[in-house]
Amino acid sequence: GQVALTGNQDGTAILWNVASGKKIQVYKEHAGSVHAVALSSDKKLVLIGSYDKSAVLFDAVSGKKIRTFHGQGVRGVAFSGDGKLLVTASRDKTAILWETDSGKKVHTFQGHTSDLSSVALSADGKRVLTGSADKTAILWEVKAAPPISPPPVIALEENLLRNAAFKGLEGWK
Repeated sequence: GQVALTGNQDGTAILWNVASGKKIQVYKEHAGSVHAVALSSDKKLVLIGSYDKSAVLFDAVSGKKIRTFHGQGVRGVAFSGDGKLLVTASRDKTAILWETDSGKKVHTFQGHTSDLSSVALSADGKRVLTGSADKTAILWEVKAAPPISPPPVIALEENLLRNAAFKGLEGWK
């Protein structure tokens, strides 16, 4: 069946059974409001980012805390398609790519001039898309850190970027 993951201002995140509308699990670890949530594609892991300067990885079913990742006011989180990598985006203008299993920092992406507001990780884990209050989105190549030379920057001019998503171009013109 389908599940939904929500983040709440009270510092909790809740995994829901979509068909029944019932709570499956409540995750409580944050002192600040939850601003970002992600569920791994196999539905085994939950990642929650908060203004309390952390992102926490949980076992989705048991609710057990696995690891804490640090940031400064985490505003975006995402998993790679296979769940082996995850990324966090913070108010400190950086996104950090991590190995999910070990918690090892793979790379820090820097280049925005204001707080990050969102982050997306391609399913294959090869690209990271960051969005910022500086009204830009930057596409980064994971293997080529620093970014693609020069990195593709999407300028939004008058609008603040609040969220980003990443999908392949298959089926698009």
